[in-house]
Amino acid sequence: MSGVTGFLGQAIVLKLDELGYSILALSRGPVANRFTNVTSSIDYVSGTIDEWERAIRQFRPNIIISCDWEGLSQEQRNDPKQNLNCERVARIGKLAVEVKAEIFLTFGSQAEVAPSENLIEESTQEVAQDFYGSAKIKLHKTLNFIASNSITRIIWARIFTIYGPGDTRKSIVTDGIRKVLAGEDFIIQHPNRKWSFLFIDDFTSAILKILDDEDLSGVINIGNPVATELGLVGEIVSKSLNLEPEQNNPAENVDMNSDLTWIPKTETLSSLGWQPQTTLHEGISKTIDWWRLKQ
Repeated sequence: MSGVTGFLGQAIVLKLDELGYSILALSRGPVANRFTNVTSSIDYVSGTIDEWERAIRQFRPNIIISCDWEGLSQEQRNDPKQNLNCERVARIGKLAVEVKAEIFLTFGSQAEVAPSENLIEESTQEVAQDFYGSAKIKLHKTLNFIASNSITRIIWARIFTIYGPGDTRKSIVTDGIRKVLAGEDFIIQHPNRKWSFLFIDDFTSAILKILDDEDLSGVINIGNPVATELGLVGEIVSKSLNLEPEQNNPAENVDMNSDLTWIPKTETLSSLGWQPQTTLHEGISKTIDWWRLKQ
């Protein structure tokens, strides 16, 4: 598994370790000190993609998960260097076919599809929203070609907004918590806009459901199909920290496209009996506790 030091990758590794999986953890930087309380066998390889390939050929895993993707900030999403991510993940995909892995699971994004008034289905036509989205679409097509006529199933887990302990990225939940704890103003620009928020534990439970199925392949939406208004996030964050939320000036925050958003229809996961278990209040509370310990 690559990208094990990232938010999603680390959460998956810890969950798989808890269940007793034997894990090959791949990273470009130091990794072993990230997993000090693991119980099962984890082999760590920190280094270049060439070193990863040698380790995968030796380990010959039945499941390969690629969480490795650089440049997710808004400032980097239109950087052509996104193509380097495609090349790296495609190399791992080719290797998955070579070692006859049963599953190659990697991650898509809501940036591959246009915002909609309706739930976004797994069959929704791909329409890139930025260079990052077009890079993801390109990679998806490349992997399908690489794995054609092989035993390797390509699972394209299209993720919507995930949050929770371990997330240091600049997102509305983490940015809000960081600002409030620092005594800064946290103002939601478009409080009426609806969004999908999925807690990290529900994300990892979705991954387990996917890996347990013997036939799944293709696009699988992972996100919360129940929409939440952004203003509620600000309210929960502020009140959880015993503060009153900042009041926006409605005249300055009119959102003409508030009905257009990215809310997933999680038809495959629903058919497997999966649904989110963590409420937004619970998830934000746990995330705040983690941030407090981190300070």
